[in-house]
Amino acid sequence: MQIKERSQKDVVIVDLTGEVDFYNSSKVRERFINLVKQKRKAILINLGEVTYIDSSGLATLIELMQKLNGYGGKLKLIGLNQSVRNIFEVSKLTEIFSIYQEEQEALKAF
Repeated sequence: MQIKERSQKDVVIVDLTGEVDFYNSSKVRERFINLVKQKRKAILINLGEVTYIDSSGLATLIELMQKLNGYGGKLKLIGLNQSVRNIFEVSKLTEIFSIYQEEQEALKAF
């Protein structure tokens, strides 16, 4: 699991690589909590290189979205490969998250 962070104007882009599962979702959560503490208003999570996500990884994303919504922040996701997209679809999370294929498209939506 790798986490890289970069910025494009006021948007923080978090690139995740590998598996987001029980064993490393706490590392992801820590990084997200730091962004919330900074009151970042726009976070874009790139899941293009995520090969697997389990319920703890999904819970981490849901928690981040709830915390952001609490102070008017926005969360968007990009690049879900088919296996990760299937997990989001089965769990009906495609109805909750704003999901885009391309980074530029998501950035324009903020």
